[in-house]
Amino acid sequence: MIWTGPEAFERSLNTILQGYLQRSPEALVFFEHRGALLCQNAHGESQFKRWNRALRQGQEAASLPAALHTAFQGGDAPLQLQHPELPGLSAVLEPTPGGFVLRLLDTPIPEGADELSAHALAALQKLSRSEQRVARLVVKGLRNDQVAERLCRSPRTVEFQLNSTFRKLGVRNRVQLSRLLA
Repeated sequence: MIWTGPEAFERSLNTILQGYLQRSPEALVFFEHRGALLCQNAHGESQFKRWNRALRQGQEAASLPAALHTAFQGGDAPLQLQHPELPGLSAVLEPTPGGFVLRLLDTPIPEGADELSAHALAALQKLSRSEQRVARLVVKGLRNDQVAERLCRSPRTVEFQLNSTFRKLGVRNRVQLSRLLA
C-alpha cells in the first residue's frame, strides 16, 4: 500500500482499525486517559450501556464509569472488576500509553482473579505508582526479594516502599495489607 501523505496514512489506519473492531467478538471500548470515549465496537457499545444502566447512572455521554476511572489514576496493570449489580458482567481495564482499553465480559470473574473492591481502589489511590505495584505483588504473596526481581529494583528499595505503604495505609504488616486490599 502506498500513502501519499500523513492524512492518507491516518485514513487507512483508521479504516483498518474500525474494520478490526467491528469484526472482533469482544466487547471493546477505548477511552482517552481522562476517561472520555474514543471509539467502541457495536458489542462494546451495548455492553457498556448495560453496565451504566444497571448502575442507574443515566449518563448522557459515554464515559468511563467512576469506579473504573479511579482504578487507573496512576495504575499501570490490568484490572478486573465484577459489576456490583450484575453478577454475570465483568470488565477488564487495561492501560495503554494513550488511555484505556475496556473489555466487557458476559462472564463473572473467576475465583482467585485479581479483582479489587471500591475500598481497595480508594486505598491504592493514597499510594504512588511504584508503591501500588509493590503492594499488589505483596498481596499476591510474593516475598520482598521476588518483588525486587520482578520490578528490577533492589530489595532495600522494595522494603522502603513497603514500609511507606504500611504507613500511608495505616497497617502494620502484610496480612493487614492483604485484608485491606482484598
